[in-house]
Amino acid sequence: FLARVVPLKTSEGGAVASHSEITRLKQAEQSSRESDARFRTVADTAPVMIWMSGPDKEGIFFNKGWLEFTGRTADEEMGEGWLKGVHPEDVAHCLEVCGGAFAKREPFTVEYRLRRHDGEYRWLLDTGTPRFDAEGVFLGYIGSCIDIGERKQAELDHQLQNTELARVGRVALMGELAASLAHEINNPVGAMVANASAGQRLLARGKLGTTELQELLADIVSDGHRAREVIEGIRNMVRKSEASYARVPISEIITDLARIIRADAIARKISLVTEVDDRAGVVLGDRVQLLQVLLNLTMNAFESLGVVRAEARRVVVRVGPVEEGKICVGVRDTGPGFPDGIVEQLFEPFFSTKAEGTGMGLAIARSIVEAHGGTLSGKNHPDGALFTICLPEAR
Repeated sequence: FLARVVPLKTSEGGAVASHSEITRLKQAEQSSRESDARFRTVADTAPVMIWMSGPDKEGIFFNKGWLEFTGRTADEEMGEGWLKGVHPEDVAHCLEVCGGAFAKREPFTVEYRLRRHDGEYRWLLDTGTPRFDAEGVFLGYIGSCIDIGERKQAELDHQLQNTELARVGRVALMGELAASLAHEINNPVGAMVANASAGQRLLARGKLGTTELQELLADIVSDGHRAREVIEGIRNMVRKSEASYARVPISEIITDLARIIRADAIARKISLVTEVDDRAGVVLGDRVQLLQVLLNLTMNAFESLGVVRAEARRVVVRVGPVEEGKICVGVRDTGPGFPDGIVEQLFEPFFSTKAEGTGMGLAIARSIVEAHGGTLSGKNHPDGALFTICLPEAR
């Protein structure tokens, strides 16, 4: 029972006493304490890190697994204290994901790095679920974390392998283009030498005026820029670096492509045509890798034309307008095409229709395109072969 005594404020004095039966209340409190004790026992023996928050996003519970992992006390983690262990580069992302879920009362999953007791940051996969009472009142969240450090390292190793494989593919392409690229560099360098020699002759004759000197120097500077662009393009293609995604107008990639392969097309007596629609848009991707894909497709087209008479050799690189949020680039040739039934095999590693081919070019190309969220397909058309890349338009 619950006894209450209230004194009477009268001249006679006295008091009013009441007795209430609170058996059910005591039973409920006891049940709640037992339930809380059971939860803590289960949580502290669970093989994962468990946390709870109130409706204000403040941490109110961290299990034994969490505290042993971080090497901190429960009091240190309470409220927003746990954020002190999150890697500085991950705090903003973590708060954004959690905050968005809290606002909508929805489950969430987020990956971030948390400092372990030995000072090492480990990748965690954190899954949170909203809590509600019997009346549907929001109480906060309960979540669990697992260490995914090994998985993240495996993903990083795989990414590095793909990056290196792509670079090897670019180096191979540059090897195939070595002669034509040397020609591309020799042209402006030769022009620079010719202009400098002309200046020397005019100077020796006393006929090098200010106007003539300015014209010669302007030509030399222009040719120097042309040579530098070619060299810089080669350096970018063979440079060992991670993929760097940025907004890139597809028309600029086509311009880079034409500049690199122009001399090779002339040497092979191939008519190279580029058609870029005025409504062609912008993609989000790695400029060098996307150029590598187009170089591979175009070089394959060039090689297929070796059996075609010179006047019929034609390669068209066409970019159409944006349709349904996609930008598509087609590389079409007037070669013999490829045998029926082997389209998908063309994209398999080590499969090649060329005796001297490694069979890796198209496999690498497709992996790059798919990493950009796009597709790469091939088919025969009445006059040869057509390969099409479709990439999502950058928003």
